[in-house]
Amino acid sequence: EDTSCTDSTATADTSDRGPVLTRIAESGKMVVATASGYMPYEFVDIESADQEVIGVDMALGQAIADRLSEELGVDVEMQIENTTFTANLAAIAADQADIMIAGMSPTDERRENMDFSDVYLQAEQRLMIRAEDADKFTELSDFAGATIAAQINTTQATIAHEVLTESTVTEMERIPNAVLELTTGNADAVVIESTVAQPYLLANPDLVLSEASLPEDVLYKDTAIAVPLGNEDFLEIINEVIDAKLLGRGGASYPAGKKWKQLYEIEGDPKYIVCNADEGEPGTFKDKVLLEKDPLSIIEGMAIAGYVFNSHEGYIYIRGEYREIQKLFQAAIDNAVKANYLGKNIMGSDFSFNVHIVSGAGAYICGENSGLLNSIEAKTGRPRVKPPHLAEVGLYSMPTLVNNVESFASVPQIVNMGGKAFQELGVEDSGGTKLICLSGNVNNRGTFEVPIGGVTLLDLIFDPEFGGGIPDGKELKFYHLG
Repeated sequence: EDTSCTDSTATADTSDRGPVLTRIAESGKMVVATASGYMPYEFVDIESADQEVIGVDMALGQAIADRLSEELGVDVEMQIENTTFTANLAAIAADQADIMIAGMSPTDERRENMDFSDVYLQAEQRLMIRAEDADKFTELSDFAGATIAAQINTTQATIAHEVLTESTVTEMERIPNAVLELTTGNADAVVIESTVAQPYLLANPDLVLSEASLPEDVLYKDTAIAVPLGNEDFLEIINEVIDAKLLGRGGASYPAGKKWKQLYEIEGDPKYIVCNADEGEPGTFKDKVLLEKDPLSIIEGMAIAGYVFNSHEGYIYIRGEYREIQKLFQAAIDNAVKANYLGKNIMGSDFSFNVHIVSGAGAYICGENSGLLNSIEAKTGRPRVKPPHLAEVGLYSMPTLVNNVESFASVPQIVNMGGKAFQELGVEDSGGTKLICLSGNVNNRGTFEVPIGGVTLLDLIFDPEFGGGIPDGKELKFYHLG
C-alpha cells in the first residue's frame, strides 16, 4: 500500500512498508480477492478448444506475487479468494485479503471516486492478429479496409469504431467468438485487452499482438486493481425490487432483490437472463396461465433485467408439454420485436436484448435451475454441485440470473407502481400477490390471484370467490400443497 508501481522498474522501500506489505513479507503469502479468478477462459480456437488456460485474474495475481517477491526479497505465494465484489471489499476492509483484482476502463464514469494509488499492473488495449500477418499489420494505417472483431458493447468495440474508422467492425457476443472470427479467417484482427490476450496467445502460437499502437489520446487501459461503485440508474431499479420484498415465485422464496444485487456485484461479461418456465409440479399451472394469457409481462420483466445487467441475451425454458404455448409465446416475442420492444436498439436506445425459447423434453429434474442451464447448453439435465453458484458460474460458465415466470411478470408492476407500493399488497417480509392453483374436488377449479398473507387455506377452499367448497356438500378430508 506504500508502493505505487505501474512499471517493472518500480521497487519498494523496505524500511517504510505499510501494514499490508509487512504482512505479505512476514507471511510469504498474498491473499487476492477476485470475483472470477477460478474461471478458466474458454477457448473457441479450433485447434485448442480442449485446452484449459489459467484465468486472467489468476494470471494477474501471480504476476503481482512475482513482482512482490522481487521487491520484498521473499517468496510470495498467491492465494485466491473467489466471491462477489461486495464481499471482496469487506474482506479488504477487515484485512482478510491483501489486494483486490478487478477490470475498469478509464472511460468508465465509476472511476471518479476511486483511488488508484496502489495499482501494480496496468494493461493496454491491443490488436491481436494472425502470426502470418505480423509483417502486414505494423502500423495503425495498415488496418484500413481490414475486418476487425470485438466484443459487443465493450471498450474494445468503442475503440474499434472510434480509431479504426476505415475498417469494417464486427461485434461479437463474447471474446472467444471474436477470437474464432480471427482464427477462421473471417476477421483480420481482434481488439483485446493485453492481459486478456495472454491466455489466447499461450493456447495458440499462430496468434500474436500487432506492433501497431493506438494513439495516446484514445489509449484505453484497464487497471488490475480497482473498486467498482455502480450505476445509479441500474441500482435504482434493483433497490425497487429489494423494497418490494418480492420473494422468488418458483418455490424457494429466495428474495429476488437480493439475488439481483448479488449478480450486479459479480464481475464477468456477458451476463445471461434465464426464465424458468419448466412448470412440472403436480397440480401446478399458474405459469401456464401467464405464458398463455400475459406473455408480454414476462418478456418485459426479462428485458428490464437485461437492461439492469447490460445483458443482451435472454432464454426462457418452457416445459415440453406446453408445445402450443411455446408457439403463442414465440408469436408474442415476434410482435415485441416488430414493435421495437425487443431486439436491436430498443425504443431507439443503445440497449439491445433478445429472448430465445428453449423447449424442455419432459425431464422433471430440469425444473431445478442448474439442471435447466445444463439442458439449455445441450448437456445432460443434471443439477450442478454448488458452489460456485449460478450468479457466478451459470449459463455457459458466465454470471446468470435465473428467475421464475411469476417473478419476472412481477417486475414491470414493481417498476410502474414502486417497490414500496408493491410490498404493501402483501405483508412486511413478503410483498405483492400470489397466483394459487386449485384442482381436484372443489367447485371452482382454476387459478386465483390473492394478496400474500391475507387469505387462509380454508378461505381458498371454501370461499365462494375462490374454491367454493367441496362438491355435494362433502367434508374436507385431505389436501395437497403443491
